[in-house]
Amino acid sequence: MSWQTSSNLERVDTCPASVVLPGVPHQGIEADHGTRNHDKAEHGMLPTKLAALVDECTDQAREIAYVLDVKLRKVVRVRESARDYGELAKWEIGTTPDFIGRLNATTYRVRDWKSSKLVTTPRQNPQLISQALAVFSYFGAAVVDAGFGYLSHDMDDACTWTAFEVPELWDRLERILVRGHNAKPDQLKTSSQCDYCRCLTTCPAKSAEVKSLATTFGVDIEASIDAMPAEQVGELYVKLKTFEKLVGRADEAVKARARREPLPLGGGKILRLIECEGRKSLDRERVAEFIASHGEDIDSFQKVGNPYSFLKEVRSK
Repeated sequence: MSWQTSSNLERVDTCPASVVLPGVPHQGIEADHGTRNHDKAEHGMLPTKLAALVDECTDQAREIAYVLDVKLRKVVRVRESARDYGELAKWEIGTTPDFIGRLNATTYRVRDWKSSKLVTTPRQNPQLISQALAVFSYFGAAVVDAGFGYLSHDMDDACTWTAFEVPELWDRLERILVRGHNAKPDQLKTSSQCDYCRCLTTCPAKSAEVKSLATTFGVDIEASIDAMPAEQVGELYVKLKTFEKLVGRADEAVKARARREPLPLGGGKILRLIECEGRKSLDRERVAEFIASHGEDIDSFQKVGNPYSFLKEVRSK
């Protein structure tokens, strides 16, 4: 599969080595979850705020594939099948906006749906730049409202470009393709783009990070972390997330193997995947209806637990 698609551009720009290092495509649990969310969005099943953004538009189009030529600075619509770009030439980029709609005679809206994980801000994001350029060129727009809609949070993150900015946007994409075509294996840089990189398991930088974890801690892990400077703890957190990704891929591969055959675990135990028709759980809505139908106050049945906290990655101001 070609790396010259809009979803890969930021990774290529950040770490050109990812173009030339060995690797394999990966479709894990998170990717499957994202695909299901996209399928729902494609069929109009959007949360309230994002649905309102779509409803404001006329001439709506979903999952249409375009190919951009950064040398000729032209855009063509390929075929109805999303992300089916055919054979991409050296200076071409394939992109498939999740949603395009018209706000007025000269203003269009383009959105790419994301599940929950924050990505680079719209104005700096090459994926969104390519989608905006597709709209500018193919539809002759003067203004494009472009953004990411986060399906799990019903949150919109958008910016506005005008036709005056189009040459600069083309220049940005051309520079990225040049970096990709001139990529060398030692042009490595770790970032959030590593999470879904096809080279994650073969990347020298990631291998070095995992090996360094073995020498990071003393006997008392909590005390070791507590004694570190805050910056070092942050770096450690990033390394741990990489380790989690690698372990996660291994875990998914083991489960795939267990689907095919039982795996001996020692001590008379085996690992075997058991498929179930469905998951049984309490239908809370029906329980609430039943309680209300008997004249009871549903709030009196609510259980209040202890306060809890969780980690959340946010953008620094």
